[in-house]
Amino acid sequence: MFDDFPRKLIALFFAVLVYLTVSYKTGEEGIIQNVPVKINIPASLVNMEESLPRVTLTVRASQRTLRRVTAADFSIEKEILNSKYVSGEPYHIKLDPSEVKSPIGTTVIKVSPDELLVTLDQNLSRKVEVLPRFKNESGLSKGYAVKNAVITPSEVIITGPGKIIEGIKSVHTQPLDLKDTFDSFDFMVQVDSPSEIIKINPSKVMAKIEIIREEEERILRAIPLKIMTSSKGDNYFDAELLSSANVDITVSGPKDKVGQISVDQLKPYVEISAFEKPGIYNADISCFCALDGIKIKNIFPHQVQLKIIIVKIPKKN
Repeated sequence: MFDDFPRKLIALFFAVLVYLTVSYKTGEEGIIQNVPVKINIPASLVNMEESLPRVTLTVRASQRTLRRVTAADFSIEKEILNSKYVSGEPYHIKLDPSEVKSPIGTTVIKVSPDELLVTLDQNLSRKVEVLPRFKNESGLSKGYAVKNAVITPSEVIITGPGKIIEGIKSVHTQPLDLKDTFDSFDFMVQVDSPSEIIKINPSKVMAKIEIIREEEERILRAIPLKIMTSSKGDNYFDAELLSSANVDITVSGPKDKVGQISVDQLKPYVEISAFEKPGIYNADISCFCALDGIKIKNIFPHQVQLKIIIVKIPKKN
């Protein structure tokens, strides 16, 4: 076997060469579909297409080889040259069968289509505001609301096709889930990109969400006014109302409590202990509320006209 080994090695080489030549001549043609074309683009440009272009190959190989090869066994790679890019025009890429990397035993004889038109744009960057987006905002615990949302950093840098990013004024976070929330929280959240071809830096931000008890105002009308009588020495002070005996009261507080309050729980009154002698006076109206957490926002009218009367207290024997 090893006698005259170089000559035998040369003979083997020519035998393989003859075999491949015969296989090529006598092989069958087959179609390989959906072969991706990888396009290498310089950093200053961006491809407007979100997916790789795909082509169909016509190949020649033996029946056995054709049965086992797939699109994944072939690769096509093309370079985009900055010098050939013209703004506003598609970039032409010619595809030649000789440029296709194929498995041993197969020969690519045709690429269809043999030319690709790629839409390119300048790759630009700009700062935009980040806004929070909420999920289940209506699912907050009853009586609670979002008072404030602070995003840090408040701006991010977006990079992508100039024609797209020039129209983007802001981006949003991924939806923040508020279901059954009743307290403020901090959360690191991903920033949503408006498109797969737009990159965001940083890709995550800190969202500080302030949750408060939701407040509401409500007006309860025509509530009877009460006079708080007073005694001083032997005298008993009373009063006669000269204006309306009813008032309208505006209350505020947690939404659930404000909705429950009734007229009976509000006690508007006039305190007359500050008056020293009979006469006609304008007195301020105050109000007591029997429900915790409720604030008196307004009383209308806020004053009442009354006539102070002194009643003698009979002396006990």
